[in-house]
Amino acid sequence: MRRFYALFFLLLLARVVAFAGPPAGYYDSANGLSGLALKQALHDVIDGQTVLPYEFGLFTPIRAIWQDPADSTRMLLIYSGTSIPKSSSNWNREHLWPRSRGNSEHLGPDDSDLFHVVPADPAVNTARGVLYFDESSASDGGIVDPAHANAPLSTRDSNSWEPPAAQKGDIARALFYMATRYDGTEPNTSDLELVGTAPTGPQMGNLDTLIAWHNADPPDSAELARNDLIFTAYQHNRNPFIDHPEWVAAIWGTGTGGMPVAQATPGVSPAIEQPFVGGSFVVRLSPPPVTGPVTVNFTTSGTASSNDYLISGPGVTWNGAAQAGSIVFPNGTATVTVNVAPVADAVDEPVETALLAIAPGTGYLPTGGPAAVAISDSIPTAPTGVIASWNFDSPVNASAPRFVSPIPANAGAGEIRLSKWSSTGGSGANGTNDAFTGVTGLSLSLVGANGNGGNVDFAFSASGWAALSLSFMTRGTSTGYTTGTWSWTIDGVNFTTIAGLNTASTASEFPPVPAVVDLTNVAELNNAASVTLRYTLTGATSSTGNNRLDDVKIIGTRYSAAWLARFAPLLGAAAAYAADPDLDGLSNFAEWAFDLDPFAPNGGTDLAAGTILLPDPADGNALKLWPTLTFTRRTDAQPPTYTVESSGAFTLWSSNLTPLSTAPGPSVGSERATFRGPAPLTGSGAASPVFGRVRAAMP
Repeated sequence: MRRFYALFFLLLLARVVAFAGPPAGYYDSANGLSGLALKQALHDVIDGQTVLPYEFGLFTPIRAIWQDPADSTRMLLIYSGTSIPKSSSNWNREHLWPRSRGNSEHLGPDDSDLFHVVPADPAVNTARGVLYFDESSASDGGIVDPAHANAPLSTRDSNSWEPPAAQKGDIARALFYMATRYDGTEPNTSDLELVGTAPTGPQMGNLDTLIAWHNADPPDSAELARNDLIFTAYQHNRNPFIDHPEWVAAIWGTGTGGMPVAQATPGVSPAIEQPFVGGSFVVRLSPPPVTGPVTVNFTTSGTASSNDYLISGPGVTWNGAAQAGSIVFPNGTATVTVNVAPVADAVDEPVETALLAIAPGTGYLPTGGPAAVAISDSIPTAPTGVIASWNFDSPVNASAPRFVSPIPANAGAGEIRLSKWSSTGGSGANGTNDAFTGVTGLSLSLVGANGNGGNVDFAFSASGWAALSLSFMTRGTSTGYTTGTWSWTIDGVNFTTIAGLNTASTASEFPPVPAVVDLTNVAELNNAASVTLRYTLTGATSSTGNNRLDDVKIIGTRYSAAWLARFAPLLGAAAAYAADPDLDGLSNFAEWAFDLDPFAPNGGTDLAAGTILLPDPADGNALKLWPTLTFTRRTDAQPPTYTVESSGAFTLWSSNLTPLSTAPGPSVGSERATFRGPAPLTGSGAASPVFGRVRAAMP
């Protein structure tokens, strides 16, 4: 069984040490930088945090992080400022960066990131909804003051929410953190960006207002304490804009002045030379122009040279020699697709990458990093497998007739059904005859003129298979069957004939190569639950005339219904289990098994390591901190086989994790599953460190 391994997660238990501020050297790699370089450096510092499971891993940390400084048994709610008992259930988890604005739901680390998941009054949370943050304006549908009865210091209008003054800077820095931490390079995350206009897609705003709030409401002791606690006890990363408020201006300056922002993202990747598959970038201008066209400049670079591809698209001009171009956005146009056409140069090259980056210009602000499209020479060959095969070397009966209809497959699953052959055996009989030798051992021997018009039906299931073909060895006599016609059905009633194909043989020897029935272009057979291939023989002129079949194999490419649906936009070979068309180091199988995006580099799976307080039955049900592992798995009719394991030292692995919960997955046919580790991290019986992994095996 072929196995593919997910990435490991590491959960180390360390003694919590209380201290204020980042440890020495934490931000050394960011010192002296500004702009996008600083933003990227900070991203590299704060990514890879310990990810807590959203379903049940946030309640205890949030109660601690938002503890009321005046009463350790109570906690404070965002927006309303209300102090409620920690034991209360009358609060819920508010996402400062809403899910509908690019934050994934129960998928990536962004959904449970403690720097933006905060406690809120349920009714206030509902009232805020997906509004972005800005000063309330009468011109935006009128001001609602207060925004809600339980949030007397907040206001809202038709598109934005204005929190209390004491919370404005805190919220702004949380959003600066999110826009830096999440750039779309991880599984199930988006490139979160802040804009100075009405946000669309994975954007939030208003950047100009957030900068002003940040400056007017600097970090206070409570915010500093939350930063330290998240770092030391839970996620083990920090919000750099709480530690270094000056970095907001170093990255975003003084704001956008209301100008639209331009951003490049990958579209179709890879682009392939032979057979030709075009790639693309998608460039977004938000908001789209309304008073005249806006021209956005870009540059190209990467390991692919300008001779390896051509750039084109509506309103797109490109100078390959200068590695620069521009895109004209007409009024109302928010996105433009920039086509990448690989040049077939007949030179054997490794996979190369073309990069497109937004360059400075007039009337817009660049945001985000360069987008990448891979360029490959060719599509990898799709792996094949045997659905069913027969060698006829192991007869059913000890005496004639040796092969009685139906004849089960020797390997795989399927059966042969015979009609018009009596299966009585013996020389000259109108049936299968074990006296006829095959390539090795016996063969299926179809004998006699009375068999004219008889059928050999190969019945099997193609569930999980596509691009089918059938091969067999055959020989016959001069008075045997001269015409062998093939047809197929998926309903068992209506047969479609394959025109122009005759595989009957009157040769006296088995040919050196098999006869082949090519069904790769019959799309109806792909993943069909029931398939019958019918071989109809005619033309025999003697009761001893015969044709023999041996070493029959029905072959296909391995897929599943969910697989075919998920990878439909790719060509057949690029959708193969072992292929990696997005060149992120994860095979298509790994992408499918963990419900990742098969068309964009992911850089890893969506495994999330966390902790949870649970009673320990072995210690009088004392509450202890246990390690958890959460991941997305398939639940289709033919899912992979998942094995969840733990180890103390990367040596001996054991399947000793306990299932805790499941939740509906991000897409149809998937779910989020959480497992508890074999031993607690604290108290009696504690085990640390703990290593965990998930293995997925092909169905």
